[in-house]
Amino acid sequence: MRIIKCTLCLLFVVFNSAKVSVTGADNVCANNTTGKLEFGMDCTTNTQCTTDLCRYTRCSCPVGTSYDSCSAKCTPRNEYMISSLDLPIGNHYDWTFIGPVGSYVTLVLYDVDFNTNNCQNNFIHVTSMYDTFLINFCAKNDTTVRYFASRNNVMGFTYRLTDSGYRGFRGMYFMQSNHNILTNSSGYIISPGFPNGCFDHLNITWHISAKAGHFVSLRLLEINNPEMYDLVYVFDGPSILSKQIFNFTGTNFTRRNLTSTTNNMLIMFRSYISYSGAGVLALYTIQGQAYGHVCNTTDECSDDLVCLGQVCSCRVDFFYDVTTKQCKKTFPHGAVCVPSISNMCAVGLTCLTDRNNISRCLCTSHQYESLGSCYTDSELTTSVSSKSFPNVIYLSWTTLSRRSDLTYFVSWVSSSDSGQTTSRLKEVYVSGLTPHESYIFTITSVLPSDSFYNIKIMYTTYIAATDELPECKNTSQWKDASSDYNGTSISSNLSCANSSLSALAGNKEDKEDTIKIVLIVVAALGWLVALTALVTMTINCLRNKKNKGTQANEQSVMSVTIKATKNEYKNMSQSGQRQPEEEIYVNAVESHPVVQLNSRLESNQTSTDNDNNVYDEVKFTHSEHIPDTNIYRNIES
Repeated sequence: MRIIKCTLCLLFVVFNSAKVSVTGADNVCANNTTGKLEFGMDCTTNTQCTTDLCRYTRCSCPVGTSYDSCSAKCTPRNEYMISSLDLPIGNHYDWTFIGPVGSYVTLVLYDVDFNTNNCQNNFIHVTSMYDTFLINFCAKNDTTVRYFASRNNVMGFTYRLTDSGYRGFRGMYFMQSNHNILTNSSGYIISPGFPNGCFDHLNITWHISAKAGHFVSLRLLEINNPEMYDLVYVFDGPSILSKQIFNFTGTNFTRRNLTSTTNNMLIMFRSYISYSGAGVLALYTIQGQAYGHVCNTTDECSDDLVCLGQVCSCRVDFFYDVTTKQCKKTFPHGAVCVPSISNMCAVGLTCLTDRNNISRCLCTSHQYESLGSCYTDSELTTSVSSKSFPNVIYLSWTTLSRRSDLTYFVSWVSSSDSGQTTSRLKEVYVSGLTPHESYIFTITSVLPSDSFYNIKIMYTTYIAATDELPECKNTSQWKDASSDYNGTSISSNLSCANSSLSALAGNKEDKEDTIKIVLIVVAALGWLVALTALVTMTINCLRNKKNKGTQANEQSVMSVTIKATKNEYKNMSQSGQRQPEEEIYVNAVESHPVVQLNSRLESNQTSTDNDNNVYDEVKFTHSEHIPDTNIYRNIES
C-alpha cells in the first residue's frame, strides 16, 4: 500500500509539473551595452546610471519601481515600503493590502520600536481572512526580521503610536502567486500562510532568472512540513527537467545555502494536505561571477564587475573592497588609503607615505601634482635659448609645467669666472662676463614643498659663449645710438666702450693698474687747477700794486708842478714884474694842468690822506706868497 501511495505521488508531481514553463532554458535577459553604471554601483550623477537615478552616490531605482536584473531596468514592482516615520503620532491607522485574484500577500517587518510601558496605546496588529499573525504586538528597539504570508489575496494591518521618542515600525509587503518569475537582484520566497500553515493541494513554483553568466544563490532559512505530504524541490535550471540539487520533506530542517551553476534556478513547493506547519522560507540573490573569477564577457560577472583580461574586475575608477566584498569608488588625490588594498587610489595615483608618514593617494617620486592629477617631472625641466654679447649673455627658457609657483636658480662657471642668481621669471641677463669665453649654465627649477610632498628640484645644463670684442675705429659708432631701440646699435656701442676699457685693462690685474693711473691723473689735474688759481691770484695782486704806483707818480707830478709854479711866482715878484691876474692864472694853467690835477684828485678816492696833504700844501703856499685873493681862489677852485 505504501508503494502505491509513493507511485501516485510521483505521477501527481510529474503531471502538475507540466504547468512549469521549460522555455526558460533559453536566456532572454538583456545585456548592458550602454556602458553606463548598473544598479547598486557608486555614482555621482544620474546620467551615469542605467537606472537614470543616482541616490546617495549609488545607482538606484525611482520610488515605486524595483531593479530587474534580467532586463537591467527599473520596472514597476510589487514591493512596497511601509513605515511609520512620516505618520503623526497619536492617531490610529488601518491598512488593507489587496492583491490580484489568485495571489497572496507577504509582509516583512524588520524594525519595531514602541514604549513597552504603554502597549495598550502603542502596538501593531496583523491579520488575514484566515489567520491572525500579530495581536497588539509591542516591542522596544526590536530589529528581528518577521515574515508573514496570507492564504488569499487580502491582509490587514493596524498601527497605533501615542508616545513620542520611538521609531514605530518599518517593513515592506509584496504580492506573490502560484507561479512566480523572479528577476530582481534579490528577493524572498515565502509559502502561503507562513508561519501558520497552508491549504492542501498547492503547487507553487518560483523561477529565478538571471542574465547569462550569472548564477543564483539561495539561502533556505526554514522548512517545516508534514513528512511525505509536503515537499520542497530545488532544480539547477529553469524546469523540473533540470538537475535536482535539493529536496526535503519533514520538520527536522537545517539551514542550507545552494548555488546554481547556470543563470536559472527553480524552487517548487508541493502540498497534498492542509497542515499547521510553518511552510517554506528562503532568500535569494542573483550574482555574476565573483571578483577575480575567470570570464569571457562582462555579462558573466556580477552586476558591479566587468571582464578585464578574462578576469571579473571592478570598473575603471573603482576598487574592490575585500572587507565588504564590493566595488567602491576610487579615492582622489590626498585621501588616506590602505597600501595592502590594490587599486584603491584613482587612476594615476599610488598609495604612498607622505612627508608626515601618512599613507595617502599621491603621485610617485618621478611625478609632480597639479589640481589633483599627476604629471611627469620632465615637464619641470627648461628648454633654454640665449643671446650673446662681449660681456653679457641673455638667457630665456620655457617649461611644460602646469604649476605657477616655480622658482629658478641660475648658476654659471667658466675657466676664469663663476656666479649665480635667482629669478621668478623665465629669463635672466648675466652681465660682467669675460668676452670671448665659454660658460656652462645650470638652470635649476624648484617646486616648493606642501602638505604632502617635499621640495622637488630639476636641473638643466646649457652652454653659451660671450662674443669677441669688436674694434673701435672711430667715434661714429656712437652716433645716434640712443635712437636705435632694436638693441643692435646700443649693444655695438656698449661693446665698443667695453673694448676701450678692456684694451686698457686687459685682465683683472691690468684693470687695477688702470684704476691707479686714473687716480694719479685725477690728482695731477687737481694740483694743476690749484696752481693755476695761485698764479691768477698773483697776477691780480701785481696789477693792483701797479695801479697804486701810478697814482703815487701822479701825486708827485702834481707836487712838482705846484712847486715850479711857486718858484716862478717868486721870481716874478723879485724882478718887480707884476702881471695881470688873468695872465698869471692863464700861464699857470698853461704851464701846469692844475685842472687836471684837481680832476684826478676827485677821481682817486682811495688815497685820501695823501691828497689832503697835497691840497693843504698847495693851499698854504698860495695863501702865503700870493696876496692876490683871486689867484688863491682860482687855484683853490
